[in-house]
Amino acid sequence: MSEAIEAIGARRVRTSVFVKLVAILMAMATSLLFMVAAFFRLVGTPTVNAAMEGVVREYATLAAASGLDRDAALGIRDRLDVYVRYEGPPGTWTVAAGLPTIAEARRRMAEGTSLWRVYYVVPARDGGEYLFAWFPGHRLHDAHLYLLLLLLVQVIKTALPQVYQVVAGSALPTGGDLSVFTLTMPIRVE
Repeated sequence: MSEAIEAIGARRVRTSVFVKLVAILMAMATSLLFMVAAFFRLVGTPTVNAAMEGVVREYATLAAASGLDRDAALGIRDRLDVYVRYEGPPGTWTVAAGLPTIAEARRRMAEGTSLWRVYYVVPARDGGEYLFAWFPGHRLHDAHLYLLLLLLVQVIKTALPQVYQVVAGSALPTGGDLSVFTLTMPIRVE
């Protein structure tokens, strides 16, 4: 007997208008999320990156013109997450062990820029060269991951109880019987 009741309940869930509406709303929300992500990827990110790269390039040029030493470069690294390497007549130093040589950075720059790392090679006053490496990607990735997680938690927290109530039929005043919601319209025959 209970198997017959479960079969009727399963059939009602499949044909329920409310379940279909929830599915349509979830599909629309997902597609809207993808459209916004595509907009930012194709329009917003290149615009913001161009502005930030201009600022970092100008800062790198000014820092190199001031005769940057290793201690000042360590301060820049700690404050701004911009890593510096120097190669010149007085010697070579770097503020990060994994930073490539200037020749390797030039090779990577020739391959094309990346969202995850940006390199600038700037001449020094004494004939040497500075390599400024900026890695904006990890902070952007962390921020976007946090926002996506926050959105997911909010959607689950607000939508899941309503979906459960609709599927269970307890949210309907008729106990899940949708036949009472039929719309009748008078037909005029002339």
